[in-house]
Amino acid sequence: MRKLLNFIKIVLSMLLFFISLQYEQASPERTTLLIVLFTLFLGWGLIRARLGSFFWLFYIDAILLLLLDYQSRFVVNYFIHSIYFLLIIEAGIVLRRKYLNRTIIPIMIVALSKYIYLLYFQLNARSLSEALFHLFALLFMLSLFHYVQLQKEAQAKHELLYKELLSTHRQLKSYMEEAEQVTVLRERNRIGREIHDSVGHELTALIMQLEMSLLSMKHSKTTAEVETLVLKARDTARSCLSETRNAVYTLNDEHVQFLEAIKTLVHKLKHDQRFEAELSIDSEVEELNFSEEENKTLYRVIQEALTNAMRHSATKGASISIQLDQRGCLVFIIKNSVVTNHWKDGFGISNMKSRLDSLGGSITVMIQDREFITRGELPLAGRIKE
Repeated sequence: MRKLLNFIKIVLSMLLFFISLQYEQASPERTTLLIVLFTLFLGWGLIRARLGSFFWLFYIDAILLLLLDYQSRFVVNYFIHSIYFLLIIEAGIVLRRKYLNRTIIPIMIVALSKYIYLLYFQLNARSLSEALFHLFALLFMLSLFHYVQLQKEAQAKHELLYKELLSTHRQLKSYMEEAEQVTVLRERNRIGREIHDSVGHELTALIMQLEMSLLSMKHSKTTAEVETLVLKARDTARSCLSETRNAVYTLNDEHVQFLEAIKTLVHKLKHDQRFEAELSIDSEVEELNFSEEENKTLYRVIQEALTNAMRHSATKGASISIQLDQRGCLVFIIKNSVVTNHWKDGFGISNMKSRLDSLGGSITVMIQDREFITRGELPLAGRIKE
């Protein structure tokens, strides 16, 4: 762009200069001087273009052009004078808006110096009209370049704002995709825990019932007793299927008090699986209200602990204690006897820890005096009735 601008300026300047020479009809000496000054003007223009866009460098162009203009035998040589317009156009295109006034106004003063001189020595309507015409023409060019520069700056701001908005949009889209992935992962993990906790418990009960049925058949129990056990196993299988559907389709969102659910579970274990589970609940706990998430979490954690007890208990029995401590925490303890002192955290224990961690609680498991102890805590500060 800069090279094309210089080329156009040189071509037009040379054309105007050669016409002005024909118009001057100067002597060989003055012609030589005009050509030298014009060559200096063109040469400096090429040098200035390589030095950079410094506004004060245009002052040298104006001085050289002024010297060339004052060598004319006419008060105003319109062809030479027209080169001022080319210089102003170049400055308006090359320089930034904040430098326009500092550059173009001095060039305007230099360009109008001949008309000021003319008005001083020959004040008439013609000279006044020519001076005013050139003044308004130069002011119009200055205003035009300011307008063009303002449009460019506004467009640059709009493009910058668009790029920032586009970048922000892409970031938001990326965050939304990440959030969606996290949501899907959490939901998948939640459904996995639901399946493990609910279906795992039911399947454990089903296995125990089937084993009891096999034992009854081996010991020649009556057909009615075996049929009763098989019917219970069938009911347990149906319950397992229902729990699976609820977990997969996330339809099990009913708000159930975990204390009532635990009591029902304990009763079911005693009646259906002949698993003796002793339940002890403080009266203070009975008076508390729990959120849906707390109810669901506490029920699933205690259910998983009882499932582990059903699998590994040496006596087919367990004790459950639910109480409040002095810190305002809900504490539940599940104990069952074991044969070995060794165990490792599995998926079930990891699920219990994950569920309680999400509510700010904690859980610990240990073996002490041949008893497997699961102890959980859930802070209830601010939710305990005074």
